[in-house]
Amino acid sequence: INLDIEQDKAIVDCELSGGIANTYEMSLPCIIGAGRGLNTPRYPTFPDVVKSKKKPVKKIAFADLNIKVPLTGMSIVELEPLKQSREPKEIKGDSDIVAKEIVRILKQEAKVI
Repeated sequence: INLDIEQDKAIVDCELSGGIANTYEMSLPCIIGAGRGLNTPRYPTFPDVVKSKKKPVKKIAFADLNIKVPLTGMSIVELEPLKQSREPKEIKGDSDIVAKEIVRILKQEAKVI
């Protein structure tokens, strides 16, 4: 729920199941994990996706990000954008053919049904 970093320690407040709250104090460096229930993603609507493709992408130099050097002495070697790995598929034909192909894709490729 909350994370505070002080000089040489991290103070973490977290909520366990049943609404029980715990506070942990750890010396740095440390690893802190988060569960799936921490955030509920908001999926963009189709109009928002279309609008986003028309907007310019602002490129920022890594030096302009003002990222502090990690306390452990690590350094960031490279930072690159995520590459889109899926291409959209167009299914042509009458409604029966399209429906059968969608079901096939959901069963065999996506494996969601």
